[in-house]
Amino acid sequence: MKKFGFTLGEVLIALTLVGIISALTIPTLVGENQKKVYGASLATAVSNFETATRSMIQAEDVPDLFSTRAWRGLPNFTLNQTSGDAVIRRFMANLGDYIELIDYSSNAAAFYNGKTIRDINRTAIGVGNWAMQNKVVFQANNGAVYMVEFSVPGMNRIKTEAEVLANNINLKKAVGTVAIDINGAASPNTFGRDIFYFYLSSDGVLYPSGSRDVSYYERDGDLNSVWNGSARFACSDVLKNDIGVGCTARLIENGYKMDY
Repeated sequence: MKKFGFTLGEVLIALTLVGIISALTIPTLVGENQKKVYGASLATAVSNFETATRSMIQAEDVPDLFSTRAWRGLPNFTLNQTSGDAVIRRFMANLGDYIELIDYSSNAAAFYNGKTIRDINRTAIGVGNWAMQNKVVFQANNGAVYMVEFSVPGMNRIKTEAEVLANNINLKKAVGTVAIDINGAASPNTFGRDIFYFYLSSDGVLYPSGSRDVSYYERDGDLNSVWNGSARFACSDVLKNDIGVGCTARLIENGYKMDY
């Protein structure tokens, strides 16, 4: 008599194989999907911030952020010194007319409240790391967090039109630095995954750390701090350095596709 169907043993073997294949593939699929979420969320966070800064410039019909009422109303301070909580809060209060900010913390330690911050290599580095130090924290209504400071290396530098054209760069004058955590205090709180680092230019554009523009500006003409050619800000497949801030440029230059 011809038999139809499968024996119990055959069914069990098939289920076991399915389980093994699922265990191997599902984590990879979930991880790749999460990377897509990270990239898309950063694109939104950057767009929202740049739209706000540019809208403020356009609404006042002025050439740059330094000419806005928000900046002109700030107390005098030296740009190569820490700008301070009150100064940043006053500026961001004006920017709040163009981007909805729902929460504020005086520093990263207060915002993350004991949660672990990690570098791109998953090493715990804490909120005292150089990229978060001295920054005031603002949370937007979509959950993204902007950590802002008006003091960065080379802040007093102004790149001329000749330099810009000769070196294929666009960053002429920086206002400050902005670290973005795309999902607030939620995990993984890791640089290069959900935390990214930028220079804010006087025309309201965010330039990613590890990019040609930031390397040239910060290092005063040195292009050796790009993500794909620098040991310092490296974010290559074989080397990731300096907490992973250079991965910001890699992600953005790859169309916000996280391929690392």
